[in-house]
Amino acid sequence: WDLDQIEMRVLAHESNDPGLVKIFTEGLDIHTTTAATIYGKAPSDVAKDERTRAKNVGFGVMYGISALGLMDQMHQRGQTQWTQEDCTKLIEEWYYIYPGVREYTEEKRAECRRHGYVRDMFGRLWRLPGVWSNDPKLQEEALRQCGNFPIQAGAAGVIKLAMAEIW
Repeated sequence: WDLDQIEMRVLAHESNDPGLVKIFTEGLDIHTTTAATIYGKAPSDVAKDERTRAKNVGFGVMYGISALGLMDQMHQRGQTQWTQEDCTKLIEEWYYIYPGVREYTEEKRAECRRHGYVRDMFGRLWRLPGVWSNDPKLQEEALRQCGNFPIQAGAAGVIKLAMAEIW
């Protein structure tokens, strides 16, 4: 009943990205494997801070993080050498490794723009009328949420099913 990395697992399922799916079906650590790919190393040679960066960008992408937001996270962790350009490159590298996630995100954004809502894997609906707002900040917030809601709600649904099975 190990539900570790449940949100990343749901992202793999929902995006059907071959790289993400392979990592989880082979029982590998998503962040170590991602860092190894980004930095061109064997997984056993990945340093703790490299894994942490891969983890930050992986979860950040899932939550619609910008390069500026990622840079702020890096700076809060004492890694003040990171620039916005560095963070843009890191985010782009992550999407390059897992292109299915970018496709999935764009599909969810299109769904949200078209209908004003998105659904999770269990069919639950999340209305995001801000996507039609004239205020660019409200639009961006809605678009970030439309990518994240299906993952978080899907993970919550999987946990609820697991709890019922355990009981």
